[in-house]
Amino acid sequence: MFKYHNPSKIIFETGILENKKKLKEIIGDGEYCIFTYSDEVFKRYTNQIIDVLGKPKLIINNILPNPDYKNLKDICKDFSEKCKNIKFAIALGGGSVIGPILLGSEFPMQIVQMGASVNEITNAAIFSAYDAL
Repeated sequence: MFKYHNPSKIIFETGILENKKKLKEIIGDGEYCIFTYSDEVFKRYTNQIIDVLGKPKLIINNILPNPDYKNLKDICKDFSEKCKNIKFAIALGGGSVIGPILLGSEFPMQIVQMGASVNEITNAAIFSAYDAL
C-alpha cells in the first residue's frame, strides 16, 4: 500500500485575467511567486495579476521557451531561496514555465496531459509515490 498526496491545484481557464473578482476568488490571499516569459504580452498579464493580488515575493520572467539546464538551474536557485513559505506559484505561459516549479518543489510531481486515462494517471501517481521514498 502507498499513500499519494499532491497539494498542487492546477487551473486552466480562458479569460480569467479579465475577471478580477473571479481571479481573486480562485487564488485568494497569501504570498506567491510568478513564473513567466519576458515577452511584452506576459508583462501585461503579470501586471493584471499584481493589480488583483498585490506584489509577489518574486517574479521569474527569464524562462526560455525551451529552457536549458543552466537556465533551469538559475531559476530553481532563485525560487528556492526567495519563495519559501509561499501559498502558491503562478505559471503564466506555456509548458516551459511549469518545469521550474516542478524542479524547485520539495514535493515529487508528475504531469499528465488533459484527457489522460485512469491508467496513465495511476501510473503517474505511482511514480510520484516512488520518488517520495
